[in-house]
Amino acid sequence: MRDGWVIVQDGVYRFRVQQRCGIVVRSVLFEYLATEVHWSDY
Repeated sequence: MRDGWVIVQDGVYRFRVQQRCGIVVRSVLFEYLATEVHWSDY
């Protein structure tokens, strides 16, 4: 882990999970493509 990120393969894939008003998952692929998925508690 680095700064809250789980490094699966350095420079290839990393992700971070946060819980605030639901769950937020962020991921980065090849330091180029980023995603964010949010599941709310509602």
